[in-house]
Amino acid sequence: MYTEFGTFMAFPTLILAFFLISQPGYSDVEEYIEPRIDGYRLDACLTFSKTCHEPAANRWCTDNSYSRSIYWEISDDIGHIDPTKTLVGKEVCDKAYCHAFDTIVCYKPNTKNHESDHSPRSITPDADS
Repeated sequence: MYTEFGTFMAFPTLILAFFLISQPGYSDVEEYIEPRIDGYRLDACLTFSKTCHEPAANRWCTDNSYSRSIYWEISDDIGHIDPTKTLVGKEVCDKAYCHAFDTIVCYKPNTKNHESDHSPRSITPDADS
């Protein structure tokens, strides 16, 4: 398994993801485990052997109504066991050298304006007063 950010960066990224998930109303985070297209594992590249890893993870997230990816892991050399399909080119790869996403974590900020929930309201006297 290949973690794009490496061991040093993976832990802080997971902490950030947990923080974002634990902040109700401030963001939306979703984890996709072994994402698939038409039954095939999502290839690590947008088109065959081009535009790989981060661009492909970001595209998956934006196609699923998120802003971007914040974490992903990749399984190397699995195409002969579990064929992959590219997101943009729609090419299927069933060779040993094909890589697929194990997981992608997508993020989008919540667009709700939280300050408006606590803003002062004007008080208008009743006509009877």
